Amino acid sequence: MAPSVIRWHDTIDEPWLKLTPIRVGDVPSGCGIPEKYILFSQHEQPILRIDAYRSFEESYPFNDAIHWNDFFVVGWGDCAYLIDIESGAIVKLKLGIYFGHLYPHPEYLLIASGERLWCINRSGSIEWTSDMLGIDGVVVHDVTHGIISGEGEWDPPGGWQPFAIMLDSGHRAK
Repeated sequence: MAPSVIRWHDTIDEPWLKLTPIRVGDVPSGCGIPEKYILFSQHEQPILRIDAYRSFEESYPFNDAIHWNDFFVVGWGDCAYLIDIESGAIVKLKLGIYFGHLYPHPEYLLIASGERLWCINRSGSIEWTSDMLGIDGVVVHDVTHGIISGEGEWDPPGGWQPFAIMLDSGHRAK
């Protein structure tokens, strides 16, 4: 499959209106108007429309969407969604706090929240969830020799502390 072009929009028109959307977030009964439209295209042709709904109880400091292996992945609110390209099946990963960032690799996907990392395998299953790495942000700087290095913010604003965890388990590196 050729690489996808992904765009976030506040409004849409044809030909996007013709696509049946996948809805994520706090979808109200009757659906209503989403906060954002996430549009995936290939060769300038629409292939997928995701309607993202907002819950006013959640924090939305970051959002992202990528095409990773056999999935479209969306980070939105306090969740990450893995959407199987072939079946359309959706796996919703509740993060417990706001979504942070996506770190894709051909063999795994790291998903950061404000507190932890999740490692997703190629089949879309959770391999592990880390212990708390911060209280208001987790960023990955590098993955080398099976060690994930990054920083977690423990004392906002600016109180970032380094961490090193094992890629195969999510446990602290010794």
